[in-house]
Amino acid sequence: MAKRDFYQVLGLERSASAEEIKKAYRKMALQFHPDRNPGNKEAEDKFKEAAEAYEVLSDPNKRARYDQYGHEGMRGTDFRPFTDVNDIFSTFVTSSAAVSAEASLMRCSARKRGSAGNPVQRLAPI
Repeated sequence: MAKRDFYQVLGLERSASAEEIKKAYRKMALQFHPDRNPGNKEAEDKFKEAAEAYEVLSDPNKRARYDQYGHEGMRGTDFRPFTDVNDIFSTFVTSSAAVSAEASLMRCSARKRGSAGNPVQRLAPI
């Protein structure tokens, strides 16, 4: 089966802003979330499709590549279609954990340097 256009999946125009993309994705994610539709394969497929669309359209580099080449443009990138719901959740958890770990390392190294005016020290715990 051919993949639908990611803009069509989220019900957006190609000129959509980052905020519009985020809003459309959140709406679809809530509507088709597996916890709200237990055992509904069609809802699960739409949830995965929306997550794939959001992953590409929310990243400026992936979006530019997608806009120029379509689905073929995603080959050779770090984009991988989601095969099940756990893939979606692991993507978000991994991204959050990486950001948190990086921020912790930055705070730690700033304290070691003793740079009181360093803005890194003023980061709130994540």
